[in-house]
Amino acid sequence: MKQRIIEECIRLFNEKGCRFTLDDIVQSLRVSRKTIYKYFLSKDDIFKGILDEAYDDIHMKQNQIFQDDTLTISEKMLAVCTIETKYDKKINLNRIYESEQLIPEVFDYFMGKYEKGWEIVEELLVEGIKEGVFEDTSIPVVIRLLQNGMKMLCQGNFLEENKISYKEGLNKVVTIMIKGITK
Repeated sequence: MKQRIIEECIRLFNEKGCRFTLDDIVQSLRVSRKTIYKYFLSKDDIFKGILDEAYDDIHMKQNQIFQDDTLTISEKMLAVCTIETKYDKKINLNRIYESEQLIPEVFDYFMGKYEKGWEIVEELLVEGIKEGVFEDTSIPVVIRLLQNGMKMLCQGNFLEENKISYKEGLNKVVTIMIKGITK
């Protein structure tokens, strides 16, 4: 049931943005509010649950990639920065930035999760600089450029206008960045 609630929340989010209610979920699933409350305290809580699951998945995959000795540092960087979660293809990423005005607490939660978790990227950059693979450059600047490049893909209708998927755009952003710092 918990997964059905999450799936319905995602469907409604894609359809209506943040402008849906817990009652919309209740009606779509034909369950009671009490059933929803067994798993989540509110609509915001459902969103936070989705974010927690997605970021836990990302961190697990990042650690696996980081430990993979068959990959070069550049390959690890590309793989770590382009990880997909099970929700990436389901969620309309353009709608995420709409949530800033409508549900600021969830947006702040999302941004807090997003801005953390760059430790592995930082470690790869340090290692790449030490090994002479990457230019000796400002790591915080590289990370900020990667973050902003990723954010840019989700804002407005950039992906639709350029007829590319988020994954394609993300690969291009990260590849350009890696090539830019590679010796």
